[in-house]
Amino acid sequence: MSKRASTPELPPIAADNVGVNTLYLIAADNAKTIATRFLEQYHVIHGLDAVLEDNIWIVTVQVSLFNNTHVKKVRIEANTGRILDYNSSHSKPRILPPRLSAGN
Repeated sequence: MSKRASTPELPPIAADNVGVNTLYLIAADNAKTIATRFLEQYHVIHGLDAVLEDNIWIVTVQVSLFNNTHVKKVRIEANTGRILDYNSSHSKPRILPPRLSAGN
């Protein structure tokens, strides 16, 4: 008598992302945790939402610092959990001042 392999029940994320290799993707909760740990170093976290697009979690976070509330988006690679980048709803390109030479 041979055993027949059962089909595993797929989590909702697998049903939403047909054609994506779900065996190697982190879950939305893990992406939210990564973004929270990254941003809570400098901000108070108020709300989170995570959307998977092309194997990248885009975690939208409402944060505040000194009574300023704004939205940051953290992009996290779904296969590794690595933070790719982040931006803010009010951020503008920031030009850093030139470095002074050691003789000045």
